[in-house]
Amino acid sequence: MASVETGEVVSGIFDDDLAGRRFVLVERIPEDVVSDRERLRTAVSEARREHSGEDLPVLLRRDNGATPPGEWKPHTTYLVLDGTPGHEPPHGITIGERRPKGGGADHARGWLLQALRANYGDGLDPAAASRWVDTLFAQDSTSSFIAFSRDEPVGHLTVEYGVPDACSERPTTEIVDVLIDLTDRTAKAAVERALVAAAARAAAERNEPIIGNVVHRPEAPEDPTHKIVSVLESRGWSIAYRIWQSGERQ
Repeated sequence: MASVETGEVVSGIFDDDLAGRRFVLVERIPEDVVSDRERLRTAVSEARREHSGEDLPVLLRRDNGATPPGEWKPHTTYLVLDGTPGHEPPHGITIGERRPKGGGADHARGWLLQALRANYGDGLDPAAASRWVDTLFAQDSTSSFIAFSRDEPVGHLTVEYGVPDACSERPTTEIVDVLIDLTDRTAKAAVERALVAAAARAAAERNEPIIGNVVHRPEAPEDPTHKIVSVLESRGWSIAYRIWQSGERQ
């Protein structure tokens, strides 16, 4: 995404290739502007004009998850894990780190495509999804933590190392996806915690915070994703920032 800085506001065009959607993304904006409805409306309108995006939906980043004034709905919440958990794999489960670029994470590819279909539903472009996963898995910075039961893969947590934060530019380890292919809920939760712990330890060795995200579903009658955020907070995660989508014409 190419960014443009106008005064203290940094914005750009963000393309969600998987869904075939384009947004104006306001990445950075002064607190005294974002907390005032009329000044925020003006700044967003200027960002739209700057990118010839008068008809595009607007995304707005706000740190700590604070709600901006006006008609905004949560789009994606980014959370950072506090500390390094010590969860070990449950009995009979082993965890190994594999680099997809070397062909060591074939199961992770299938699980990731499965997760994309679940998240995007009918809005997913299958060809774009396949290209996106191919590109991700061709990068040296991508790594998958695979859980095995009797040498059979039963889950993965895939990360991308060295992802710079858009505002601070600090390198982070970003979780791309986690999926556990088990039916027992207790075992599933234990394996997930162990995978997160393994990834967090690897991130700590690189002196990078580990970041996860929850994509919201504001169109759902009862959006279940807010409960997911609450559960993560109870497990040691805290909100780093939230992306909001405007629900009104600016």
